[in-house]
Amino acid sequence: MSEKMSEVSALEPPEKFIVAGIVSNKEFQKSRYVIQKLHICFPKLYAPPEIRPMLNVEWTAYLTKIKRKFGKGTWKLKKCVAVFLNGEFLGDDEDLLKHVSKKFRFSLSMDWYKIGNCQIFDYLQRIMLKFRQLAYITVSINNRVIGSMLFELYNDLVPLTAENFLQKCKAEIGGYAGTPIQRIMPGSWIQCGGVKLQEHQMRCENYAIPHDRRGVLCMCNKKRHKTNTTQFYITLAAAPWMDYRYVAFG
Repeated sequence: MSEKMSEVSALEPPEKFIVAGIVSNKEFQKSRYVIQKLHICFPKLYAPPEIRPMLNVEWTAYLTKIKRKFGKGTWKLKKCVAVFLNGEFLGDDEDLLKHVSKKFRFSLSMDWYKIGNCQIFDYLQRIMLKFRQLAYITVSINNRVIGSMLFELYNDLVPLTAENFLQKCKAEIGGYAGTPIQRIMPGSWIQCGGVKLQEHQMRCENYAIPHDRRGVLCMCNKKRHKTNTTQFYITLAAAPWMDYRYVAFG
């Protein structure tokens, strides 16, 4: 970056940026790079920025939250990045570049896709540093893969439940591989795990994790402490009615 406007009042407080978005998204990575570069090059003009990388489920919940709080331009946000300046919503990556171009000339020619892949690897590594495990489920329709879901397992809070689930994910025979999605309740939950898997007795470990968002992973049961080892739910929205009924573990 090269300076376009050399004289900036020393009395002006430094600008504070916050950028939030899906970690693998190129617009998020571009915004992250720009605001970090501004702080590194001009620390008196730009305060240390806040970077909030997220995965898809977190972003959906975050977007709903900022729409309620800020309104206005947040409802027009189409890209998976949101930039804030001094506590106010600025816009997406294009709005950020327009704002910065009032003071500086710059050019960007990075491989944002590659950078995003590296960043998501680092993001997952940080999760694993908390001694939590990751599991993924790949979904196919008529033998055609349509995508995968990645879950963070709270094995530090519900170790028995998380380990039971992980072992069934790993098992080539008698596990979740090849089992159908049994029920889909639009806007509520998905039930998976198959009905023919061998069950064993396991108590409901605890109810420490709330069903407070989309993407919560929890075990099904017919009633407390029974049939708690095979079928599972994935919430599609907050489901507080599930609290203290089903054990959430991811």
